[in-house]
Amino acid sequence: MPYNLVQKIENTGKVTFRTVENVGDVAANFLFIPVILFQNAFIIGIIALLGFGLVFARDLLIISCPFLAKMSVIIAGTINMVVDQFIVTITSLIDVVKGIIAAVKFFEGKKPHPHFTKYKLLHLSAEDVRVFFTNLPAECEDYTNIGYTLSEATKRTTNELFCPLVRVTYPVSWMWDTTNTVFGWGITNAVPQGTYIVNGYDGNCEFRDHPPNWLCIALSSGYVIVDVLLPLTLVAILWPVTFGPVLHLAYKETVMGVQWALSWFFDNMSASVGAFQSSFKKRAQMYSKQIKTK
Repeated sequence: MPYNLVQKIENTGKVTFRTVENVGDVAANFLFIPVILFQNAFIIGIIALLGFGLVFARDLLIISCPFLAKMSVIIAGTINMVVDQFIVTITSLIDVVKGIIAAVKFFEGKKPHPHFTKYKLLHLSAEDVRVFFTNLPAECEDYTNIGYTLSEATKRTTNELFCPLVRVTYPVSWMWDTTNTVFGWGITNAVPQGTYIVNGYDGNCEFRDHPPNWLCIALSSGYVIVDVLLPLTLVAILWPVTFGPVLHLAYKETVMGVQWALSWFFDNMSASVGAFQSSFKKRAQMYSKQIKTK
């Protein structure tokens, strides 16, 4: 067996053994996952409890909306009574302070000019409460989707940032498709003005969407915690024993594979060049002998 072939087999065996060893080291780190999760169980539990608690509270409110709409008279009266009592208490305290200041000025020989506060009581009608709870489930139906919720909350800002970038790619179809795929969640119609009309309106990045329903976004905050914050927390906690070593392994194996491939290529190239030189020398010697015999 040629020496070069033996050396190549040995190098391949070393690379394979090192790869198996590295994979084993990374796999061994996975055994620490239960320990790390147990060590951080309090943080994970608090975030999960908060997120699922908010989701449960939202769903409970949505389910209760028909019942609450029927109780609109009682709810409106209760809210008016509580808020009015709060307003009366606060304004009365303010008036007491103003009265004390006026009395102090009077005894100092100054002429007081107290301006007491007029009460502005809340007048929430039962019809407003009924309409609110009747429309709330339909208005917040789409906000259970975390992508839709984040898009509605940030679209006005992201449209100003990304839509002009998408608009300039319109003449090139593949660039237009790519930028709309990447930034479509956060922009309006980016087609240049005068080129295309949607629903009777030009595009040109003009924001004509209805403003986001911030109440529905606030009610959906539990989905943000469960779908975004909780996974990010788990990734951050498990990164040292999972994602980090895996990425490091992928980098090491890529470098080692490239080195092995380059070594194999140049060895074959040098062998081919050596064989060509040997063949060329033999032919040159043969031609020189033929010339001498002639």
